[in-house]
Amino acid sequence: MAFILQKLVRLFSSLLFHLIPLLVFSVHVLSSALPAAVQTEEAEADSLLRWKASLDKSKPIFPVFLEYYAGRPCNWFDNFLTGTIPASIGNLTALPILYIQRNQLSGSLPQELGMLKFVTEIFFSENSLTGIIPISIGNLTNLWALYLDRNQLSGSIPQEIGMLRSLTELALSHNNLTGPIPTSIGNLTTLSYLYLTDNQLSNSLPREIGKLTKLTRLFLEMNDLSGTLPLEMNNFTLLEAFIIFK
Repeated sequence: MAFILQKLVRLFSSLLFHLIPLLVFSVHVLSSALPAAVQTEEAEADSLLRWKASLDKSKPIFPVFLEYYAGRPCNWFDNFLTGTIPASIGNLTALPILYIQRNQLSGSLPQELGMLKFVTEIFFSENSLTGIIPISIGNLTNLWALYLDRNQLSGSIPQEIGMLRSLTELALSHNNLTGPIPTSIGNLTTLSYLYLTDNQLSNSLPREIGKLTKLTRLFLEMNDLSGTLPLEMNNFTLLEAFIIFK
């Protein structure tokens, strides 16, 4: 019995001898990694604040004017901001939401917007944005809400919009968009709201729109659409509001 106890004591001592250096190493790695992560978040927050400062020279930046989400200042609606969205926005790769609706932003949407791989909500409504919807928008595969309505966007709705398979809300109303509704719209099978009101969209509705079986609101009025409604729209069993007229 004493022999067995001695063996157990030796085994336990050996385990401690090997585990203690490992624990010390793990603590060292964690302690060195945490400051780097904090520095990254602080750098992104600082970039956002610098951008806001460049947009709105007439007001000092105080915390009372900002709202924070996940520790990042990215909620700036109703602030009378002017200027353009810089290409450097693509550096904010960890940004989760971006609310800058109801301002006076102008210029086009930069291709670098497609670098925000973790963004889930983009609200650019009610600004004066021009140009096309960049095809890089298709890279935002975590996006569930995209609001670009009430701007002056032109060109066609890119086929790449169909890559946003997590999208539940899409608002492109009150712009100058032209061309047909892309067939790739049928890939957005989780879509609940689709707002395309008051554009210059043409041709007939694609049959693929019938795949959007979770739609509850579909607004297509004030466009140049033609043809008949596809039979596939009989799949819209959850639809609560549907508006279509010229």
